Amino acid sequence: MTAEETGRTSPPEAPARKPRLGPGAKRALRVGITLAILGLCVLAAWRLDWRGAAAAIADANWGWLALAAAINFPFALLQSYRWQIFIRPAGGAPLLSLFRYLLASRAASNLLPARAGELLRIYLPRVRDGLPVATLTSVLVVERFFDAAGLATVSVPLLFLLEAPPWVRTGLWILFGGAAVGIGAAVVLALRGSRQRASILDRIALSAEALRDPKLALWIYLITVGCWTTEAVMSLTTLAAARLPATPGVAILVLLAINIGQVLQVTPGNVGPFEAAALIALAAVGIKGPRALAMAVLYHLVQFLPVTLAGLEGLRFVGAARRAEAPAAPPPEAAAGERPSS
Repeated sequence: MTAEETGRTSPPEAPARKPRLGPGAKRALRVGITLAILGLCVLAAWRLDWRGAAAAIADANWGWLALAAAINFPFALLQSYRWQIFIRPAGGAPLLSLFRYLLASRAASNLLPARAGELLRIYLPRVRDGLPVATLTSVLVVERFFDAAGLATVSVPLLFLLEAPPWVRTGLWILFGGAAVGIGAAVVLALRGSRQRASILDRIALSAEALRDPKLALWIYLITVGCWTTEAVMSLTTLAAARLPATPGVAILVLLAINIGQVLQVTPGNVGPFEAAALIALAAVGIKGPRALAMAVLYHLVQFLPVTLAGLEGLRFVGAARRAEAPAAPPPEAAAGERPSS
């Protein structure tokens, strides 16, 4: 008897699922995007005056350059202190350890594409300090919202120090808006509390526990503003090293442009887009030519080389952590088993 004869209708067929990309296809896509961006950067760089830039780099003030390179470390220390405040409710970790983890993650991100080093800020505290993955991952997200608020705060003087290009005002609105939404959501999560600390949501709530105290939340915000102020000074000293007008307005404009350009970091160390963003910012205030290119290259070098070299020391933690996680080999007697009696 057919379905028409019984009066029944056959159930509708389930829509076919769209095939998902496998790990190999996703990896190939990431590599393709990276190569495409690098190709565009090379094409754009082909027209630049690299010989003139090399002469400008050779003429740089190495004292100012050394100061710019040294500023990396108080900047990283401030960030490590902020990180320690966020993870304290979950058990915490020593400040020096977090400082070394942070440098190791920066070194890895400078050598690998797509901010891959950020994974070390989850892996190392989990293995070495026993902190929950959900909390560590959530802290990275909450930090990004505070970073947006801090960068926007430091960049507000641009509206008064110079005739800023239109994208500055748009960028500030986006930064402030995103920060308000993200920090607001974190505060709601903090007010909910971690309760029994048993579920994933409880472990995520631990990342925002510090925001339950308004004074501590304000302190975290001020630390973040201090971080960005420190990096603005690095930009200022690099301008002086390149023998360009070292004014706060130009330094902050370069800082803002570079960090907006780093939202989607694809290439290792953001090579290419970093320099392009710096050149766009400098051109907006009439600074062009070999010295502008020299400043972009020098600014990237003072961020890349010191942190990468210092972070290589911390990367040894990865090997130690992997060995600690590896199952212990059975003793020779257990591996060989009991000998048969004769």
